[in-house]
Amino acid sequence: MSEHPLGATFAGLLLFVIGLAIAGGVYEIDSKERQLRRGWVRSEGTVVQVVKRQAPQGAIFAPLIVFQTQAGTRVSFTARVGNESQRHAIGEKIPVVYPPEHPEDAEIDHARQRLTRNILAGTGAVLLLALGATVAWQASRLHRRRLAESSG
Repeated sequence: MSEHPLGATFAGLLLFVIGLAIAGGVYEIDSKERQLRRGWVRSEGTVVQVVKRQAPQGAIFAPLIVFQTQAGTRVSFTARVGNESQRHAIGEKIPVVYPPEHPEDAEIDHARQRLTRNILAGTGAVLLLALGATVAWQASRLHRRRLAESSG
C-alpha cells in the first residue's frame, strides 16, 4: 500500500462495491422469497415414503410427505430436492409451507437454511464493506500526506 496509494484506494473501493453488490443481492433474493411465500401457511408433515429418482449425477431420494391443512384436509406431496439433499427417514417430522388455496403446491420449509444463507452472505458483505472502506480511507490518507510533504 505504501508504494501505490491510489491503487490501494481503488482496490478498497472495489472491495466496498463488491460488498454492496452482495448485500443488495441477498436483500433482493430474500425479498423475492418472502413475496413468493406471503400468505402461505405453516404445518408439520410426516415422511411416509422415500422415492428414489434417477438423475444424471446419480440417485436422488425425495421424501413423500403427508400433512393436514388448517381445514383438516390430508394432503401428500413429493418434495422437490436437489442432488445435495439430505436423506429423510420414514416417520420423520418435517416443517412444510403451502398456499392455502393450493395446498398441493406445498414445499418443505427451509427457513433455517435461508436464514443461515442470509446471515453468512450478509456477514461477508459487511466484512467486505468494512475492509474496502478501511483500505480506501487509509490509502487516501497516505496519498494526501505524501502530496502535502512533496509540496511543503
